[in-house]
Amino acid sequence: MCGVGVVASLDHYLPKSQYSDIAVTPSNLIPACNDCNTFKHVRFPRRFEDQLIHPYYDNFTTYRWLRGSVNETSPPTVRFYVDSEEKYEVEDEQRLRNHFDVLRLARRFGSYAGEQLTVEKANLTRVSNAAGVFGMTGYLTEQIQKYAPTGQNSWQTAFFHALHDSAWFVTEGFMEIPD
Repeated sequence: MCGVGVVASLDHYLPKSQYSDIAVTPSNLIPACNDCNTFKHVRFPRRFEDQLIHPYYDNFTTYRWLRGSVNETSPPTVRFYVDSEEKYEVEDEQRLRNHFDVLRLARRFGSYAGEQLTVEKANLTRVSNAAGVFGMTGYLTEQIQKYAPTGQNSWQTAFFHALHDSAWFVTEGFMEIPD
């Protein structure tokens, strides 16, 4: 459900306690990592906008909705959030936010981003020393282009967009990443 965890089980999209007649119907069994299974638990949404995204029936790949922004701190961090820039209907945007919140994706993606910043520091320093801010934005654009084709709403795509779009990060913020 999160798109990043290792699938550890098949979870019931609609809880078997409420829908026992479709408990083992293939379309009601969705792959889930341990975290998603735990966070979702036996949720029983009563409103459309409270439903989680169904991996088989919902298609939220048309527009970019996962965003990130750089927190100008030492060390820098990246905050993730949902904003489709009004390209999806209000109810669908609410579902995306609900999915994001219930599965605690901001925290999970933020953790991955922290690790990725540490990994990227050497590349960013090398590129900055060789080509300055122009080279840095070019490098970050390449990273966006690398990840976007397979997931414009992946945490990696949102991560590199956030770095690219932060003037502070590309000019000085990257130097605050610990070694």
